[in-house]
Amino acid sequence: MTPDHTEAPLTPETPDLEGTLEFLHSLLMTVQEGIVACDARGEIQFFNGVTRKMHGLSPWSIPARSCSDHYQLCSVETLQPLAEHDTPLARTLRGETVEGDEMLIQPVHGETRHVSCYGRQIKNESGKVLGAVVTLLDLTGEKHLEEDLQQSQHLGQWEQHLRVASERSLKQSRVLQNITQRLFDLTSTEDLARVILEESQPLLPIKTVSIFLKQVEAGQLLVTSQDGLQPEVVQALSGMPLNAQVPHTEVARSGQAQFHPRIRQLQDLYPELSWLEETLEGASLAFLPIKLSSETTGTLVLQLEEKAHFRTNEQLFMETLADQVALAIERLRLHHREKLHLQEQEETIARLKAILDHAPLGIALRGLDLDLQLANQSYSQYEAELQATDAQLQQVLETGEPLLGVQVHPADGSSQNLLLNHFPVKTQDGRLLGVGSTVQDISEQRQVVHLSDTAHSKTVYANGHLHDTLGYSPEEVQRMSPEQLKQLLHAEESQEAEEHQQTLAGLADGVILERDFRMRHKDGSWRWMHSRHKVFSRDDHQKPLLVLTGTLDVTDRKAAELALQSSAQELRELNEAQKRFVADAAHELKNPLTSIQGNMDLMIRYRGIPEPDRLEMISDVQKEAIRLGRLVNDMLQLARGDSGELFREEEVQLDEVLLE
Repeated sequence: MTPDHTEAPLTPETPDLEGTLEFLHSLLMTVQEGIVACDARGEIQFFNGVTRKMHGLSPWSIPARSCSDHYQLCSVETLQPLAEHDTPLARTLRGETVEGDEMLIQPVHGETRHVSCYGRQIKNESGKVLGAVVTLLDLTGEKHLEEDLQQSQHLGQWEQHLRVASERSLKQSRVLQNITQRLFDLTSTEDLARVILEESQPLLPIKTVSIFLKQVEAGQLLVTSQDGLQPEVVQALSGMPLNAQVPHTEVARSGQAQFHPRIRQLQDLYPELSWLEETLEGASLAFLPIKLSSETTGTLVLQLEEKAHFRTNEQLFMETLADQVALAIERLRLHHREKLHLQEQEETIARLKAILDHAPLGIALRGLDLDLQLANQSYSQYEAELQATDAQLQQVLETGEPLLGVQVHPADGSSQNLLLNHFPVKTQDGRLLGVGSTVQDISEQRQVVHLSDTAHSKTVYANGHLHDTLGYSPEEVQRMSPEQLKQLLHAEESQEAEEHQQTLAGLADGVILERDFRMRHKDGSWRWMHSRHKVFSRDDHQKPLLVLTGTLDVTDRKAAELALQSSAQELRELNEAQKRFVADAAHELKNPLTSIQGNMDLMIRYRGIPEPDRLEMISDVQKEAIRLGRLVNDMLQLARGDSGELFREEEVQLDEVLLE
């Protein structure tokens, strides 16, 4: 109550109540703790400035008993609003002791405050309760510091966890990298188990390694490679039928891994393996499928020291080992197939070389620039006489057509007579590789010489070599009618013979017409003949009347040419198959290998990779490794096809194939 200033001034004996109240009010408003007081009815009588700020109120307002439009008092534990009778002020007014109880003040506009409450009843000298007062201590800053500290500790623990996981991942990566490198250098499946056992020791206490592969034809699962296993165990487990109810055959059938931390657990599931307890006492066993693409080809069995359980990262590492084994096995098989392929090619080349070296016919091969790439000894002895044939070789290159029956006479005037044949050398798809040539000395061959009457299609003269060549005497040939002579020609060349006769009818003087054709010997066999035709005389109208023909038996030369072409074609096909094989392998293997190498480099370079990202990277590596295995298997099939191996055929449901 404000004193009336009209009254008499206060004397020193009169208490200055107004000043005292003002002093106390200012004091309470100045303290750093929040203070709130109410009367005996619970009506709030005092809110100092700190309290108003905590509640988001103006500096002058005193709130009503319930002021939910401006703020809420909430439980620290449940974060739910406190009932009015559960507020610290109401409890203090009822006589409860409030000592350090905490609550949250949530203003509609402002920051949530975390406060500690201390409350006392207000009593007069006679003990009458006049009200209650509660002091509020703001703990918001301290709570933030505690949360920051806890978060920092949590982050430190998580960082430590990541560091340990990263180091473990890096160690696994190094081990897998070493295993991959050593498996890549292997030349035999027998050493697979030894490499895995030696390189895995830094990560897992592996005692023995066994690799079982399917023998589909025999219906068995056989030990291909093992290290550390006792001979009696190898003998007992190897050769198991694929349908046997034991773990390594079940894994080979189902493609699902099995992990048995204790040998007794394995014996409970498979009583027929009870004898293993004495041999493998205190051991844990892992059975992992060896898969290539979607096909399970065998089982990798790892014996470890007895474990309480197999952790996820250990299982993943062992499954990756099985994938590496699958890739190594297919790589060895592929190398074996390639070795056989190269051996077959070398044998073919050796056969071809033997034919070339011992053939009485001169044989040579030239490239696209007509450089001599191959020539046998029979061809080399005529090299000086054949230097002027480049124009003919160029003609074969430009036209792609053979040039046959070219006769060459040495410039020195000798009686030697050479017969040349040039033919294009092409791949199976028609790509030109060069020119092949054959040369034959026909100087001593007996040449059939005869005159033909073109008007009546009759032979008017034939020398004695006709009998040696075709078995007919000259008289027999002269008595033959045109139809009989026509029957001596091969049916496939009848059209060519008609065109030849038309060409002869218009042949100019001095021009020599040559061709190769087949005629029937008197004994019924077919003989290849090479003929040269020239006009001998003409009628009054300057049309050819008599044609002089010289004919040589070139059957042996034709047979040699066919053998050469067949061998050259076989060699070309083998070369093309090898080129396709190598190109396909390099192209298809590049992408998964690049992805695997990239992920491995990242895991080695960055040690702080989070665990989810690391697992995802390892999963990517595993997927790419499976993909790589699938590609290797596909290219193995290609190699089998190129080598001429027959595939097993079976009926399939086309709709299921299309859906897959």
